[in-house]
Amino acid sequence: MKALTLYARRVKQGDVTFYESAIAAGNLTDKELYRTDSWNAATGEGYQREQNPTHVRKITNYLQQGDEHSNVLPANIVLNFRLPLSVKELGNNMVELTITNWPAYIIDGQHRIHAADKAIDEGADLTDYEFGVTITNF
Repeated sequence: MKALTLYARRVKQGDVTFYESAIAAGNLTDKELYRTDSWNAATGEGYQREQNPTHVRKITNYLQQGDEHSNVLPANIVLNFRLPLSVKELGNNMVELTITNWPAYIIDGQHRIHAADKAIDEGADLTDYEFGVTITNF
């Protein structure tokens, strides 16, 4: 599978470590690499709410409407990897993450990811548009 290398800031909260970085929309919209673990009332499994098409459309329109200064989405997307990540310490709380154990599970940000995908499909030049990401490994 695809390897993705990111430079990230390591953050520790108690015994939990997570990483903050950025991923280009072109990498976030690869449906083979990302999953939404949607809540299923019948089985009691999953955690993500169902996608709201109206919300996705509004974000898509927002992303399509302007230049790099008018379509800013500063909140981080939260991704969890259930399999180990390769972490190389660089010093000063910086690391190099190499991700090969896909998929990533979308904890928060599914509407933004799906909106970026839709906008790209509709011709918007957002492949290199970066989203802030928080990466966990539970």
